[in-house]
Amino acid sequence: MKYDPEGCIYGTFERRTADCVYDALFHSGFWVELDRGVMPEEEILAGFIRSCPDMSEQITFQYENMGDFCSAYSGTLPWLRRLKKDYKLYYLSNYSVPMRRRTGPMLDSFLPLMDGGIFSCDVGKIKPDPAIYRMLSDRYRLDPAQCVFLDDSADNVRAAEALGMRAVLAGEPAGTRKELDRLLEEP
Repeated sequence: MKYDPEGCIYGTFERRTADCVYDALFHSGFWVELDRGVMPEEEILAGFIRSCPDMSEQITFQYENMGDFCSAYSGTLPWLRRLKKDYKLYYLSNYSVPMRRRTGPMLDSFLPLMDGGIFSCDVGKIKPDPAIYRMLSDRYRLDPAQCVFLDDSADNVRAAEALGMRAVLAGEPAGTRKELDRLLEEP
């Protein structure tokens, strides 16, 4: 999935409002707590609003429409189906309960192709905490040396590599697929 909150927020509001909404959501420290899944949603939303009280309506609107931050890359499902023929597929995602509610149909399109996985909100840990990677490895008896990890965050990729996984910093889909294919061809 493509995750682009910045593009969504700046495409919705004028610059000053977008700056405030973006900062409230992503620089207040509450978004990671949302992904961690340990604080009540009401507290998190209140924390966002405390960051920029004069924009409470806009922050609430964007919070309620956070599903718009995500979209499916075209070609992902055929790619996953191709990989599934030869490999087991797992997800490890910083993902909140409200985001799951708002992106359910998109998740339902590819989660059935997965052999398992972990959403951060279900375990109270977020990437790049090494504990969440170990949870995935332990739960599914995965040998990190036999895993290839894809993520759009350099910090998350480094954490996977530190645990012995090969990793790809995901970007544009064609380049990501090419890099993954290269890694899978290595002995």
